[in-house]
Amino acid sequence: MFRKDRFEIDLGVGSVTCPNGVSVAIRSHKDGSGAAYFGSACADCPLRQECTNSPGGRTIGISRHEGSLGRARARQKDPGWIADYRASAKGDDAYAQAGITIPRVTYS
Repeated sequence: MFRKDRFEIDLGVGSVTCPNGVSVAIRSHKDGSGAAYFGSACADCPLRQECTNSPGGRTIGISRHEGSLGRARARQKDPGWIADYRASAKGDDAYAQAGITIPRVTYS
């Protein structure tokens, strides 16, 4: 099944476009989230078998934090971010190999 990242979410326009190029409007919910319902557009779609099993068609949920999540995902594709992330993971591994435990901070 196609993951959500295969769909183009345009919060500025308020639409979602599927891998087959069909665009639908995002229906907003009161809490700031929303959903894009492809419904009948899926009935004759050549990509249906790869996209959904639902008789009602594909639905894409839109989090109220979708903009922030999208920016974070884009940053994670940046080679500089990847290098920094890997370097920090190596630092954690070095502590573990040396037998050093990092104290966990608990909040009460």
